[in-house]
Amino acid sequence: MRKRMYSMIMVFVLVFTSIVSAHPGRTDSNGGHRDNKNVSGLGSYHYHCGGYPAHLHKNGVCPYRSNSTKTTTKKTTTTKTTTKKRSQPEKKVNVIVNGKELTNAYAVQEQGRTLVAIRPIFDALDGTLHWDQSTQTATGQRGNNRLEITIGSHSAKVNNKTVTLDVPGKISNGMTLVPARFIAESLGATVDFDDVRNSVLILE
Repeated sequence: MRKRMYSMIMVFVLVFTSIVSAHPGRTDSNGGHRDNKNVSGLGSYHYHCGGYPAHLHKNGVCPYRSNSTKTTTKKTTTTKTTTKKRSQPEKKVNVIVNGKELTNAYAVQEQGRTLVAIRPIFDALDGTLHWDQSTQTATGQRGNNRLEITIGSHSAKVNNKTVTLDVPGKISNGMTLVPARFIAESLGATVDFDDVRNSVLILE
């Protein structure tokens, strides 16, 4: 009876020792332990890292922890493209006075307004025009109507009364351009615009 009990105790001790030596349950400070009998199939040492299945650390990195904490940040380089706004080219407009197109006249559209060359208009309406180069001022007379306009100014005078211009006069292609409505109404005429012919119409 004693021999039988002794034999059972020895068998238990051997089995327990074998299990402990092959796969001890306690992990070390690195989160792993030895597996001398290679029970896991991963070699003599593997990791659990806080309860994960047996695994190896490739290049010293835990596959479980790296997958849960790894964040890939993609740096996006934004290239700012500065687009310079190009000023729209002046659009040529035909000038027709009392039904006759002035071939020597020059007109453009700017800021929604039509600017016309002042001298051809005065010539077509039998008016007189004086230009003062020093002050950049044009003074015109037709009958009892007199006007005065200075290049770059939003103010002009009609019969010595100051009026405000939406668009100031300017010089382009060697010609003095003024708002068509201003010059026509100042001389007692009317002005209209023909979209079909792209023409400004001045009528007495």
